[in-house]
Amino acid sequence: MLTLSEQILSDADQFILDWTGERIRLKFGKGLLMMMQGSVEEGYQLAHSVLTVYEITDQKDKVKYSKEVIEKTRDAVLSGETQKIPRTYSMLL
Repeated sequence: MLTLSEQILSDADQFILDWTGERIRLKFGKGLLMMMQGSVEEGYQLAHSVLTVYEITDQKDKVKYSKEVIEKTRDAVLSGETQKIPRTYSMLL
């Protein structure tokens, strides 16, 4: 019985971690989309807010990658050169 309870809790923990990760990615994507739709500073702030979570959880690779995507997207939108938006996220348009 204890083994079964432990497995159920372990599965629940994994579900919560997966769900939280998806929420973070959704927030990041929403921020990028806002930038591409003209709310550059508001979208920038929203996308940038996920970096704190990655920093707290010591995911340095995600921090670096996300910063690059945010900056490239912002620069591309502000300059009007939307072809420079990172390919993965340009599909949001």
